Amino acid sequence: MMQFAQKIPKEQNVSQLATQLTWSHIIEVLPVKAPLAVEFYLTMSSSGRWGRNRLRKEIDSMLFERTAIATKPDELIKKELADLRDDSICLQTLIEQIRKSLEIAKELGAEDE
Repeated sequence: MMQFAQKIPKEQNVSQLATQLTWSHIIEVLPVKAPLAVEFYLTMSSSGRWGRNRLRKEIDSMLFERTAIATKPDELIKKELADLRDDSICLQTLIEQIRKSLEIAKELGAEDE
């Protein structure tokens, strides 16, 4: 639990996420190095009601790194993640937008070959 608390700097976020996720979720994010990536995966897991297996799949596929959010400044990422948690934005729409963007990018990459 200490490693988890160290990866998520705000105490409020730690307690909030810890009550919404299982211990298995927390174990899955411990190997992730970037604190923003950890926060991203935990926020998405909580808001999207991902199970442990789904979380593992998204981490293994490097969802955070493949999305446009990873190229934004850290402060903007933190704000957007906080908005997701605080305002209960419809996360499924966001996930679909990310998936569509990734599919389009994949298709464009396939056309280049």
